[in-house]
Amino acid sequence: MDQEPRADRLVVRLRRHVRHESLAAPLLGLLLLTVCLVSPRGDFPLNDDWVYAKEAQHLLSEGRYAGHPFAAANAAAQTFWGAAFCAPFGFSFTALRLSTLTAAFLAAWATARCIREMGASRGWAMLGGATLLANPLFLNLSYTFMTDVPFIAASALSGLFYLRALRRDTVRDVLLGSLFAALAFWVRQFGVVMSAAFAAAVLWRLASHGPRVRLSRVLAFVLPWIACGGALLLQRLAGTPSYPWTVLWAGVPAFIRAILAFRFAFVALAYFGLFLLPLTLPRLMPWTGAREDWVRPRRRTFVVAAVAISGIACGFVVLRMPLLPNMLYDLGVGPFTLRDAYLLQAGSAPASIGAWWWIPTLAAIASGALLVTDLRRHTLPSIRGRAGVPDRPGPEPSQAVFLLVWATLMAAAPYNPYLPVTFDRYLLPAVPPLCALAVQIPSHRGGRSARACAALGVLLLWVFSTACLQDYMAWNRARWAAVDALITEHGVDPLRIDGGFEYNGWCTSDAFMERHGTTDFNQAGELGWWILDDTYAVSLLPREGYAEIDRVAYFSWLGMARRELRMLERMPSSEPAEGSDVPVPVGEAVDLRSGQ
Repeated sequence: MDQEPRADRLVVRLRRHVRHESLAAPLLGLLLLTVCLVSPRGDFPLNDDWVYAKEAQHLLSEGRYAGHPFAAANAAAQTFWGAAFCAPFGFSFTALRLSTLTAAFLAAWATARCIREMGASRGWAMLGGATLLANPLFLNLSYTFMTDVPFIAASALSGLFYLRALRRDTVRDVLLGSLFAALAFWVRQFGVVMSAAFAAAVLWRLASHGPRVRLSRVLAFVLPWIACGGALLLQRLAGTPSYPWTVLWAGVPAFIRAILAFRFAFVALAYFGLFLLPLTLPRLMPWTGAREDWVRPRRRTFVVAAVAISGIACGFVVLRMPLLPNMLYDLGVGPFTLRDAYLLQAGSAPASIGAWWWIPTLAAIASGALLVTDLRRHTLPSIRGRAGVPDRPGPEPSQAVFLLVWATLMAAAPYNPYLPVTFDRYLLPAVPPLCALAVQIPSHRGGRSARACAALGVLLLWVFSTACLQDYMAWNRARWAAVDALITEHGVDPLRIDGGFEYNGWCTSDAFMERHGTTDFNQAGELGWWILDDTYAVSLLPREGYAEIDRVAYFSWLGMARRELRMLERMPSSEPAEGSDVPVPVGEAVDLRSGQ
């Protein structure tokens, strides 16, 4: 008789938890809505993820991990994660995308929990997590098997437990923080930043007359890294292939590097302003009741920061966002990796709003300037003012130190002499700590109007990101449909097709390496992208010397327009491009699913 009332009570409690306490439910709902609108299905690679897909495929088929020579990151943890999602039904890119979407949810949830740990309300925590989830770069990468999203998930979980450890000083939280930091290391080696930031926060607290560090906490902190070092040593002894790193800045004078680094810092501020715009928007709008107290020092800091970002990053009226390459363009997200659009006529895209991007650029500059103002006029004084005052309400000052160091190191880590370019997506790992810092400003507790303004910002950002995501998936499906039509309907050997970066990497790169007797994937041939023969091509634009065979149409939500990709064949009168390895014997077929 008591079973039914008890079950009813559990249902009531669960409903109450979801409505009033849960952070997972609304974030999961937003992600599932996105998946319903834009399907992640499609057995084809996107961006660079064919490299890591080959690692997961090898693990599934051979039962052991082997890094790919072109993989810039030692992503063993991601490989096992993706393989676990493939194991029940076999290898597929759809399963790999589901693994990344799961990581995206964990990253958004961990970001929201970090914000709650800092004392913010549930509403602001949800908005912080949703700001990350609705980010156009983050959402696009969630539909790939790239390392960005799994790395952010592992680092955000590490940050959550380290924040708890700074407040509660428990062995369990320190251990979990280091475990997830080590896990992040096995996705991208920048994961070591998390433990470095925690160590800096602990040292700061010790210098501010904090409690002594106990041996149990030290062991909990270092043991995961000792295990990590042992695993890395075993991997090296096993001869796992690694990326051939070279110091690209060896011949660049130090003062030039310093100037470039100085400008990069302000470019990063512009991007962070754009990424955090939903959270800073309430304080930029006069009707929200969340306005700053614009006293003269605060106003001066804001103006100086805005002018500096505008002048140093954007060159005042010369440049506008996007300022960094790879993911975000003036309309759309994701690199358009067809050779005609990406290499031959760099920057070509089906749609563009051009000068209208000054609107988001100016908004990003204002938001970035407000972020600088917050740090200088609120966060730093609150840290200094609360030093050595453990009983004072609010977040621990060491937590703010941890967030600042975490964000700074994540933003600075990609700017090193081993990377040829700094992509916009490399800045994403700094977004979770910046979200946690952004909602600590007292004016954010300004009432429903402020939260409604932030929610509107998240909604608009999500709509834009979802439209960009649909466009990205649509033209990629069209690209692979065109490749399939060339092979099945026109009888073309797969090795004679230039299908773009992902197709060439997945389907022709291994044959290219074997034919040229090398394992250095940076040697991609004179045509680039491991092209063996470009007699046939999938193209956005017409190419000189090529005749059009057919077209594949797709519909894009960007402009709500029907667009087409071309299937091209080199005309008999046209000579093969210099460096082409023709003729290729018919019959060297490539299994598009296996990449072999």
